[in-house]
Amino acid sequence: KAKRDFLAADAEKITAHYINTGEILNDTILREMFDKTYDRGIVTSEEYYNRYKDLKDTLRSTAVKISEEDASSLRGGFSVFRQNARGKLRLSADGIPVDSFYTELAGQYPELFSA
Repeated sequence: KAKRDFLAADAEKITAHYINTGEILNDTILREMFDKTYDRGIVTSEEYYNRYKDLKDTLRSTAVKISEEDASSLRGGFSVFRQNARGKLRLSADGIPVDSFYTELAGQYPELFSA
């Protein structure tokens, strides 16, 4: 989950000003706040992307096998899952079992995958 703490602080400033004065901040101040928040968001997004780029590549390149039992329990069915996973996850009958793959990922990225 990307950090977005700075959004709450800016929203609180805008809200507090409105509650205290009954007025909305002028366009110049709002624009400055927006620009600063946007710039911080871009940095956060780039940090997040760079931090997890290897994970994205691993998910796309590792052949993953989903058992018939797991496939039958997928919401919407396996075919819908397969369509939604296209380009994001490599599904194969000869791949690593999905539960083993998940365990590996949980070890490498515990902040994203619960054990």
